[in-house]
Amino acid sequence: MPTTTVDPELEKVHTVVSRTYAAWNSKDTNNANAYFRQAPQDMFFDYWPLRFDDWKTYKDGAQAYLNTLEVQKITEKDMRVQRLGNVAWTSAIYDVDPVSKKGEKFHVQDGRHTSVLLKTSGVWKVCHEHWSPKAPEEPLGESPGTSGIRTVQKVLGEDSVRAVTDEVFRAHNDKNIEKCASLYRKDPEDSFFHLFSGRFESWKDFAKDLQSFFAHHSSLNIEPTDIRIFREDDVAWAAITWEAKEMLKDGTTTARSGRYTGVLVAPDDQWKLVHEHWSVPVRAAGWENY
Repeated sequence: MPTTTVDPELEKVHTVVSRTYAAWNSKDTNNANAYFRQAPQDMFFDYWPLRFDDWKTYKDGAQAYLNTLEVQKITEKDMRVQRLGNVAWTSAIYDVDPVSKKGEKFHVQDGRHTSVLLKTSGVWKVCHEHWSPKAPEEPLGESPGTSGIRTVQKVLGEDSVRAVTDEVFRAHNDKNIEKCASLYRKDPEDSFFHLFSGRFESWKDFAKDLQSFFAHHSSLNIEPTDIRIFREDDVAWAAITWEAKEMLKDGTTTARSGRYTGVLVAPDDQWKLVHEHWSVPVRAAGWENY
């Protein structure tokens, strides 16, 4: 497990996240209960649908999918763990090889996974996670709906966090990499998932992907449809769903529904992004049966 500092808490966080993988592989979501906070406001992004608005709807949705499988096999390939105080976040690359009860075999290579964890009473618990394969080049023909109802309440200092995430979306719509750059911390351990990346990237590589993405568009309009801000001391995380209308330079127009996870830190009273995960809902690797 690559880490940038010697910190025994990082190994504890890694162990918890690895155990959530084992819980999903068991195909019994009750085995995951011990590793999740289960607060009513926690929101989760799985492959499908657009979002799950609380632990219960997430767990029930995951169980409905796992019930279609004979085998679920998530294989961790690489994981980066970061921490500030009692909040930790991970970015990971995995493969998954499900086998359906119909005997169908599926494979997703280089999926992306983000998790945010809180330490409560000495125990690390997951309060948000975001699973996704790389986005398909062609958007889905239908827009998947949401699951559950909005339950989150406004947190202390939310407006200052929102100011950063709002600026991220504006900078993307302006296709302006310079505006984007000022919003990120850019430490060597920080990691990011673009829509089409199959690995976590440094800010430098992420910025190159953004520039390439912008260069293919004559216009881009990404609008948040639901914004959840969570905060614990000097760490905040945003879980956002969005709708995008795109016009490529060849005249092609597309529309996407998507999800965004951003982790921000403010040790100097200035919020900066240290992790992002952009994705679109995808029916892949056995989800055809669900």
